[in-house]
Amino acid sequence: MNATNAVVENKMEPVTPAPVTQQLTVTGQYLYDSFVKADDSDRSRMTRIRELAVSADALQMAGATDKMVELARDADLKAGLPEKEKVVINGKETERRTRGAREASAMNVRTIVRQVWGALKFAPEQLVAAGLTDDTGYQPARVAAKKALDAKRILWDGRPAPTAADKETKRLQREQKGETGVLAKALMENPRLKGEDQAAHLARVTELARVEIEQARADAETARVNKLVDDILTKHGNGIALRVAEEIMARLDLAFANATDQVIAEPEPEQTEPEHVEAEQHA
Repeated sequence: MNATNAVVENKMEPVTPAPVTQQLTVTGQYLYDSFVKADDSDRSRMTRIRELAVSADALQMAGATDKMVELARDADLKAGLPEKEKVVINGKETERRTRGAREASAMNVRTIVRQVWGALKFAPEQLVAAGLTDDTGYQPARVAAKKALDAKRILWDGRPAPTAADKETKRLQREQKGETGVLAKALMENPRLKGEDQAAHLARVTELARVEIEQARADAETARVNKLVDDILTKHGNGIALRVAEEIMARLDLAFANATDQVIAEPEPEQTEPEHVEAEQHA
């Protein structure tokens, strides 16, 4: 009998092959217990990441690291953290999602684990060139991993890293999407007037929506700034965030001082009398 057939009611029938599935080698609970709850040594953590670089794929790592953050969030809420908090942004009071200590720690772990795992998996040569050795600890490995991924121009999961042009295109798309939404709402709320053609209607509504569009741009910029600040605080802590703020202020002060010095150093143009004035005086 053919190995791919079976006897079903005295007839030869093909056997449907079982789907090939990759064994689950990492879970969010495993990462949470190993990296968030446990206070293991850097060497132990690196051993686990090296093992996962061999056994797990990018899809599993993405799901497990996200689940790890969810578990940390649940732990914060069970410990009494409220779901939301009131904050004032641009003079307006609003509510935003809270972030507890465990979740912040888990998000930091997610970044480090993904980058080190990705460099081990997809950029091992660049990782060695960046200084990784068998004795490199968990935190220093992150620095080397970032250099390795950048050198190969890939993200942690092996995809090509976006270029500056790609990022600018994405930013413009986000901005345009917000503006289009505001304009669409204004068009619905301000129908065409009697005798008004389409071009005039669009021009009138665009002017009405201009203020809201500018506000939407300002809100988007505020959201980007808040995200950047949150990322710095989450990934690096208050100490590094304070140093970053001081460095930014120092550079801005230096740029302002240089610009002021340049203005002062530039000589004012000489004031000369027009030639015809002297001619008029002689006359």
